[in-house]
Amino acid sequence: TEHLEAYSLQLKSLGEPNQLLSASEVEDVTGTRSYKSGLFTPGAVMVQPTALVRAIADVFQEPLRLYERTPALAIESSSIGCTVKTPKGEIRAGRVILATNGHAESFGFGKGELLHVFTHASLTEPFMPTALGGLRKWGATPAAPMGTTVRRINGPDGDRILIRSRYTYHPTIEAGAATIKSASDLHDRKFADRFPDQRHLKMQYRWAGAMALTRNSVPLFGQVA
Repeated sequence: TEHLEAYSLQLKSLGEPNQLLSASEVEDVTGTRSYKSGLFTPGAVMVQPTALVRAIADVFQEPLRLYERTPALAIESSSIGCTVKTPKGEIRAGRVILATNGHAESFGFGKGELLHVFTHASLTEPFMPTALGGLRKWGATPAAPMGTTVRRINGPDGDRILIRSRYTYHPTIEAGAATIKSASDLHDRKFADRFPDQRHLKMQYRWAGAMALTRNSVPLFGQVA
């Protein structure tokens, strides 16, 4: 609570509206009594990365071209630009922006500079909206940097709860089955702790997402060639 109060004051100093919530007010939003307090920030948004990328692609117009399902196997640079090698041909461009996260190392950049960390998440099967109180769409991010993120999303087949927790280090940029299993067990416990009346719900999807940080905790960024 003290951390949230300090954060609230910092946001107010920046002119960013926010509201401290009591345990009962958080329950009104989330349907769970597991939270002692919360901070509502109406100016914050939750972005679904795939939906964002697809929306940007939908507004592409000539001369822009979008190549889907086209993995870049290698990039060759010369005085006149870059050539991207793909399984079925080549793409030439004056410049290339590598938005490859930790796989920048696969192209020869950032070797020995990146820490490859995976975050883990689980998503429940759909349930009837009336089965859980609170709002049908919300996101709770933790006050602690390594805490648990919980989200409720809704769709045509019902509502779902997403649990994201645990960070693991994998220099090979691969998370094995044992790691996924350990994270999954943790998610099940955290879900049951927060929603004991819904503990019968099964997790339909589980996954791990890669992220890469430098030693000062920020992504690799800059002109590399």
